[in-house]
Amino acid sequence: MPRTRFYPIGTYNGKIVVSGSKFSPNGELIEYNDTNAIYFYDHITKTFSEKLYQDERYDVSGLTGSCRPASGSSYSLAASGEISSISYESYQPEYLFFDKQLEQTYVSIASLFPNDFVRAVTSGDGGNKLVVSVSSSDNPGEYYFVDLKQGQVTPLHTRNPWLDREKLAKTIPVSYTARDGLEIPAYLTLTKEKTDKKMLIIMPHGGPNTKQRIGYDSWAQFLVNRGYNVLQPDFRGSTGLGANHYKAGNVQWGKKMQDDLTDGVNWAIQNGYADPDRVCIAGASYGGYATMAGLTFTPDVYRCGINAIGVTDQEQLLQDYARRASKFQSWDEEPLLEWGDMSTPEGREYAKEISPILHVKNIKAPLLILHGSNDYVVPPFHARNLIDELKKYGKTYEAMFQAYEGHCVTYCGELASQEYMEIQEKFLEKYLRN
Repeated sequence: MPRTRFYPIGTYNGKIVVSGSKFSPNGELIEYNDTNAIYFYDHITKTFSEKLYQDERYDVSGLTGSCRPASGSSYSLAASGEISSISYESYQPEYLFFDKQLEQTYVSIASLFPNDFVRAVTSGDGGNKLVVSVSSSDNPGEYYFVDLKQGQVTPLHTRNPWLDREKLAKTIPVSYTARDGLEIPAYLTLTKEKTDKKMLIIMPHGGPNTKQRIGYDSWAQFLVNRGYNVLQPDFRGSTGLGANHYKAGNVQWGKKMQDDLTDGVNWAIQNGYADPDRVCIAGASYGGYATMAGLTFTPDVYRCGINAIGVTDQEQLLQDYARRASKFQSWDEEPLLEWGDMSTPEGREYAKEISPILHVKNIKAPLLILHGSNDYVVPPFHARNLIDELKKYGKTYEAMFQAYEGHCVTYCGELASQEYMEIQEKFLEKYLRN
């Protein structure tokens, strides 16, 4: 089904700027765009301009589907409130400028930091004085004051100054082809450690209907620093990559979405980034689900798994969601298309088929479970019930519950985050490295 909506993101010269596809005044689709394009829209005549801009691979702001935000946002001039630029994410931050002077300013400042992503935080004096944020996959972030009139750049603040930037690793964009021909963008971070073992951790993101974030990733950097290569795919169902990529993940938990991860592992092995017998899967939230699906549905692929705050019982997830949903909110319809609908016999059968907790007997690899006792997104019974099943079948596992934490792994309280990292380090040393 084509994208049937467009989304207003601001105004420029009295015109509404919209992201999406193009329609006639009576609502008929004129120009379908798989990835969101940018138009001017006249709300009085209900007419669209010619297409202003489109990235053929990535959504430019707006929505993916009818409710999931694509990557990006608009920036407005303080004086007028009108759009000065639109940002979105490809394999790096991208900017579409309406204000040409601002574009020149951005290009000038960005040239000072050629290896980093530059973002204006605030400005004054007609745009001649700015505070900018500078960051990248191997730079947690720095802030500078830029005075264009004086030609001065003054450091203001460094995030995580205790981290040695020389020990952090640069993430590179890659892509591979899934078994059905779908292109899967991914991010690969290679360890700097010298080792004769090529150890890989594939890390599916949470959501699952989100996009792998760009920039500094403390979890990935921690693992890379300990000697493991990390692959982070935007599997089907991810947003920001067009409607077709997103909708290809509908009711594909544990199925084609999981195949995309297996295909990523095979790609890494074929390209020399992983030994076939030294691959682990780790993730949080949906990534935790994907970890469990990997261990239960493809048990021969992985040497170990780390399930952080992950869904294990799809039936329970959908039943809980149905209790919180409202028949009067159209937003509630979309997750039923994405995740499954327990009100139908097909939906109930699908939930049973893909719930890892019903297939624990298939697990061959050691498993580490991390969960916050105050997690209200994925309640801790998902982990506790999983542990009961692991005990029942005599499976090898370790577990850590954080009594005061919720739905988090790396951005919990300082002590909890440290303890989560320490137990992962020991687990991986024991089961992946040795």
